[in-house]
Amino acid sequence: MSVYLPHITASVPLDPPPPQARATGLAALPSAPRRCNLPKVVPVASSIVPDDPLRGTLSLRGRLLALAVALACLAALALGAFLRPDPRGIGTHRQLGLSACQFQARTGIPCPTCGVTTSFAHLAHGQVILSLYVQPLGTVLGAACILAFWVALSMAITGQPSPRRLRGFFSTRLLIAAMALVMLAWTWKILIRVAGVDGSG
Repeated sequence: MSVYLPHITASVPLDPPPPQARATGLAALPSAPRRCNLPKVVPVASSIVPDDPLRGTLSLRGRLLALAVALACLAALALGAFLRPDPRGIGTHRQLGLSACQFQARTGIPCPTCGVTTSFAHLAHGQVILSLYVQPLGTVLGAACILAFWVALSMAITGQPSPRRLRGFFSTRLLIAAMALVMLAWTWKILIRVAGVDGSG
């Protein structure tokens, strides 16, 4: 009996029939063939492609991109430190030449982002409590900016990808949590604005 494979022909001898088969006249029936031990075939792709491509180091382009992110975060924090937080709790963005919030001017109620720049500036000055009080959303954004700066700077210097925990951080749950945070922070800002105690002055 011969087993034909591409470019390989292996002859496999058959076992002789057992005595019981010869006694019963079944000697003509072939017995089970022996197992042929052929060399194990290893896929070529598995030997050249790593199980986790993210384990490698970043390319030069990736490191430059990480450096750009770090510099952008640093520039935002430096700008926040340069601004003087408005004691009214809103309006700090006017120092950048931007116009006043039209939503607040027409309705008397702050918009969801009112006070974010003021809160960010408080955090950049190290005034964490005031930052949380004026607008919690600005505190969270400032903290995220600080975290992104250090992670991106580490990636640019070492060439190592971001930690695995951060890779799975962005998800639908995070989006829902962010939307809930915006609504809660906005509600808080409206309450302290209506009460007239939304500033630090």
